[in-house]
Parts: sequence; structure tokens; C-alpha cells
Amino acid sequence: MRYFYLLLISQMALLATGASQTIFTGKVQDKKGEPIIGANVYLVGSYDGTVTNEKGYFEFTTTETGSWSLAITYLGYDKWESTVVANNQPQQFQVTLLEGANQLDAVVITAGAFAAGDGKKSVTLNTLDIVTTAGASGDVIGALQTLPGAQRVGENGRLFVRGGAAYETKTFIDGAYVAQPYTSTVPNVPARGRFSPLLFQGTTFSTGGYSAAYGQALSSALILSSEDLAPHTLTGISLMSVGGSLSHTQRWENTSVAVSADYTNLEPYLHLVPQDIQWDKAPKTAGGQLIMRHQTRSGGLLKLQAQHHRSSMALRTPSPLQVTDTIAVGLENDYTYTGLGYQTMLGNQWSLKTTLAYTRHEDRTTTIANIKEQQQSWTANAQLSTEIQTGHLLRMGLNYIDEHWAEQLEIAAFSADQRIQEPLLAAYIEDDWSVTNKLITRLGTRMEYRSTTQEWSLSPRLSLAYKTGTYSQVSIAGGRFVQTPTEQRLFANPNLQSEEALHLLANWQWQKAGRTLRVEAYEKSYRQLVLQQEATFTNEGGGYARGIDVFYRDKLSLKNSDFWVSYAYLDTERRFDQFTDPVQPNFAAKHTLNIVYKYWVPRWQSMIGLTGVWASPRNYFHPEGTAVAGRTSPFKDLSLNWSYLTQIKGHFTVLHLSFSNVPGFINHFGEQFSQQPAADGTYPAITVRPPAKRFAFVGLFVSIGEEGASLY
Repeated sequence: MRYFYLLLISQMALLATGASQTIFTGKVQDKKGEPIIGANVYLVGSYDGTVTNEKGYFEFTTTETGSWSLAITYLGYDKWESTVVANNQPQQFQVTLLEGANQLDAVVITAGAFAAGDGKKSVTLNTLDIVTTAGASGDVIGALQTLPGAQRVGENGRLFVRGGAAYETKTFIDGAYVAQPYTSTVPNVPARGRFSPLLFQGTTFSTGGYSAAYGQALSSALILSSEDLAPHTLTGISLMSVGGSLSHTQRWENTSVAVSADYTNLEPYLHLVPQDIQWDKAPKTAGGQLIMRHQTRSGGLLKLQAQHHRSSMALRTPSPLQVTDTIAVGLENDYTYTGLGYQTMLGNQWSLKTTLAYTRHEDRTTTIANIKEQQQSWTANAQLSTEIQTGHLLRMGLNYIDEHWAEQLEIAAFSADQRIQEPLLAAYIEDDWSVTNKLITRLGTRMEYRSTTQEWSLSPRLSLAYKTGTYSQVSIAGGRFVQTPTEQRLFANPNLQSEEALHLLANWQWQKAGRTLRVEAYEKSYRQLVLQQEATFTNEGGGYARGIDVFYRDKLSLKNSDFWVSYAYLDTERRFDQFTDPVQPNFAAKHTLNIVYKYWVPRWQSMIGLTGVWASPRNYFHPEGTAVAGRTSPFKDLSLNWSYLTQIKGHFTVLHLSFSNVPGFINHFGEQFSQQPAADGTYPAITVRPPAKRFAFVGLFVSIGEEGASLY
């Protein structure tokens, strides 16, 4: 969490202190002398920077000292960089940016992708946007749900994208597939993402048509690129209404090591805030993390990330047999993730990136029966890339995934144990060809082999983008995507074939002076979805999803403000699970609207954020047959957050408050039916609601930096 607040600082006015300050001012223009509006200006390796205003001018203040690299970047232009000395003396610059006429990314492929991170010319959001979105509570999943294409399924919390189920979205860290990226939970209590967005220098949320480098994702890919060397030595202390954490980062010349420990306990909070759930044991989590980076003498970079967390909860929940009765349910979880990566140059032309990752996830559920579910996943990736000739960037790679699932059930004198293993080997090749400065194409293919079913699959993919004007471009993308069925379905039938989706999408994007507008239409065809007919599981399902997504962002029109609006229209039906006739699934809303607003208050050294959400009703179904039993309420939410920057004994401190569903909208997510009928033949039901009408959070975050290393 500490990184979240360090980034907040870069967007607020500098706290008035007695520390030495250097002011950087200047103007950024193109070769015609026209001002460039919205260019990023920053000190490389620090949190200091700003963007140019409507006249191309910039100004920011730093407490850093010594030699730094001042960088200026803007979409479609070459990066400008110069060494400067921060010495408490004002410095002024007149900078002319040159168009990136010979760069491969003079035009970028945007179809299906929202990119976030420094240094990306296709950026729509940055990392700070993700963690400061009101209502997201610092969760990358919550922030991405404000983008078009993502569905709001309040009782679940996971990413549902363009008519796809949650399992159809996969997470990748440095190219490696990550198993179980969400926290463990019980039905109707929403999960959260396990990984902080501030651990990553780049985040790409792809809603379709993604690169051949990523497989086993039927609908969407969340692609995360981890940070390099930490910029400074820092110590962080966090005190929160739900727990606390302690962290320390040590930076040497070529190495950085960060260790952290955290603990959350919702018991005090649950006593203060009324709940619609009868908790026997409040949710608790304890864990730690180690992050190491080392730059070798040859210029290679070694990355290690390891974390382990243990969580538990216990509550009274409606009995599946008769929902008017309750049963006790306890859940304990252990989660371990370790990722080791290395990237280097091979000679002067080839670059190599490798990643090895291990995940172990274990749920222990205690109720009428004792259930133990375990998943272990090994993944290995290697990618070679080179510019084979001017304008051609070639990538090729190998992926290996080996997953093991085990499930043990004990009830009275009965016990059962089932296990399954799914090894998968994949190879891909892809070429980005910059045909002209206005046209780029990406042609690739991916081949996968499932040894359990001896199944080969070939997945061709094609994308292209054409620059239609100075500030606009069009992109199209399409391809074939396959995914192994979930473990629960494989337990029922290990011979199931891979599910399949065909993507076709096209978008138009306009980007100028801190404003972005994009419109995207898509069509997705499902084949070989798993269909359950009584006790038989087959690949006879299918369906479609089509729609239009609209996104507008404006950082210029309102002073000290930043806002975006997203709208998604979705038309989808599928035959899947027990639904032998086409239905609109219970996780699909036809209309979704998000409005996100952020206001910077320099006088108060504060940031205020608002997020409003509205989604149309979703179907829910009767337990006997597949008839629609009713519709949920429209989902409505208005969330607020406020961050205040100050100091405690000279150490930079942030006080943060956030509140979800401030007006107290009544949301219900359908009804949960009894599995057995009552004496009159009807199936009793109860309304599914959020655990609480609102959620409030208060946190105090203190960052202690070494002398001369400002937190800005």
C-alpha cells in the first residue's frame, strides 16, 4: 500500500517545508513551434513530474538533489532526455519534440487493449489512475471494472469481460500465467485481486484480440509487467481500520531488496458497521512478501518475487438444501506465489526474457462436510525478440504449464479423493511490421498441445492499426482463442476438449491534449463450451457475445480535474453448464455505465475522488430447469475517497479515507433457491444482497526515506 501513496504525492502540490527545493519550468513544442499539450515531464527514477498545460508550459518542484535525468514524452514523438542538476536554483527549458517517424510504435495497436504504465505510447490509464479510483479500494480488479467491457457482478468481485465467465480472464506476470489471482471466499461474498498494481510498471487489460504470446484465456488477458530496480531506500508504516503493515526497501547500486509483512483483521470493523452476514469469525489475513532485483555486469536484470498469505473466516450461511435454515461454514486458505525472471541481450540484436513461476493454493472448508481443495501450478516461459530488418520486430517463444488439482471430501463415514493433472506445451511466433509510419500490422500464431487428451490446437491471430489523422487512428484485431475446461468439469470428464472463442473487433481512437475518445465494436463466437446434461459433460455448448464499448477521458477541460466516462452495450447468449437452450447468463448486464472523477486541491494538499456506476438488471434462474426466475435490481453505486498529504516528525504521511455506496443504494443480486422443494412443492428462496450496504476505510501511511531521497 505504501507505493500507492508515494504516487499520490506526485499528483499533489509539494508540501511547504524547510527542505531545499528546485523548480523546473519550461515549454514543450513541436518542430513547427506549436505547443504540445499533455506531455509527460518527469525526473527519471523519482516521483516528481507534471504534464504540460494548454500552452505547452510546465512547472514542478522537487526536493531531490544531485544529478538526475529529465525526460519528456508524448504520444507519437521521440522521447527527449537530458541530464540536470537539482541544486536549489530555478531551471528553465525550451524543448522541441520530434515526431517518431521511424519508430515502430508511431502508430500503435489499440484494438481490445487498455494499457497503463510509464513509457507506453498507447497509455489510456496510468498506474496511479488504477489505485486512486474511488470504490476500487486499491484493488486493480475494482479499478479495471470502470473500463468498458468489464461487467459488474457485485456478489462475485472477479473480472467478467464481454459476456465471458470469470474463469475466461487470465492473469500473467512477466509473461507467466498466474493461478488463482483472487482471494479465497465463500459464495455471495466478493473476492479481491491478490496483487497490488503498484508492484508493476505496466498493466495491460486486454478485452480481446490479444497477442499470440498469451494463451489459455478465452475472453480476456490481464498482463502485468513487474517493476525493475527500486529507485530509493524506503521504510513504510501503515495503520488501517482493518489492520496494518510494515515494509522496508533497500537500494544498492545494482541491487534492491524489499520485504514486507501485513496483517488484516475485520473484527473491530464488523462490530462498528452493521452486516447482513452472521459472522462467527471475522476475515483475517497474515502474510509477507520478498522482492529482489539485481542488475548483472552484462546489463541483464534478475527479478525475484515471493509471497505467502494465510487467511481464515467463519460464518453462518443459508443451507443449500433449505435456504431458510443456516449452517456454519469455515474457510482457511494458504497461498504461495514465487516468480523468478531474467532478461538480457544476446549479442547486439537478440533479447531474451525468461520466467519461472510456482503457485500453491489450498482451501480448507469446514461445514456439513470437510473439503480440502489444492492446486499447484508450475509455469515456464522463454521469449526471444529481434528486429530482423527495419520495421520488423520478431518475437518467438515457448510456454509450459503443469497444473495439479486435488480434492478431498469427508462426510460422516464417507470419504472421496480425486486428482487430476493438466500439462500443456505451447509455442508461438509473431511479427510486428511497421509498413509505413501510419500503418502497422501484427501477424502471429500459437500452437498448443494438451497431453491428457492428445489435443493439438492452432490459433492464428492478426491485428493492424492505421493512423487516420494527426490525433486519430483505427485498429482491427481478430483470432482464435482456446482454453482448457475448469478443474471441476475435468473431474467430471477428463476427456473434455478445449473450449474455443473466435474474436473480431474494430476500434477508432482520438487522442489530443489530455483528451481521449475511443469507440470499439466486437463480435465473439463461442464453440465447444462445456454443456451438462444430467450427469454427462460434453463440448456441445456454444454462443455469442457482441456489443459496443465507448470510453472518453478528459484531463484538461476542468481545472485540477481528471475524469473519464465509459459505457458498454452487451448482447450475449450461450448454451453452457446446465443450460441446453441459449440464455443470457446471470453474469451479463446489457448496459453498464461508469463515471470516474478526480479533483486535485493544492491548497489542501488533497485529492478527492468520485466514482458512479449503473448497470442494468441481470437474469437469475430457477433451480428446477433453466427458466428465468427473475431479474436482479439495477446495480448502483456512488463511492468517494479523500487523501490528505502531511508530515509526522518530518516524514511524509498520507491520511486516506474511502467510502463505497455513500447514498446507500439498495442492490440485490437475485435469489438463492433451496435445492429441495417445500411441502407445497415450491422452492423457498432468499434475496442475495451485499454483506453490508456500505464499506468505509481509514488509513494512515508513513514513509521514511533515506537522507536526500525524497518521496516525491
